[in-house]
Amino acid sequence: MTQSERSCITLEYLEIYCHRNSLVVGCLSEEDEIWVSETGPEPSDKSQLEIQQILRSCRTFELRSRVDDEEQPFEHSSVLTRPEMEARLRGLLN
Repeated sequence: MTQSERSCITLEYLEIYCHRNSLVVGCLSEEDEIWVSETGPEPSDKSQLEIQQILRSCRTFELRSRVDDEEQPFEHSSVLTRPEMEARLRGLLN
């Protein structure tokens, strides 16, 4: 099993992480990107295989805090490396 196959970065874990922390997470691969929130990925027309490929190839993750303001729905943004994101998601499992 390769390191990417053992990765804890899955759509389900990202959705849980977003829900618990009022975040959206941007995942950018070389060819494509998705944004994940507690309600799922955007754009929502991606197949499960496409989403998995983006998550496997993503090296950095942009985290944006959600606020209840329709004009400015995001308050704060930060970027995590893949190992940093994996560490945060592993915290969900413990």
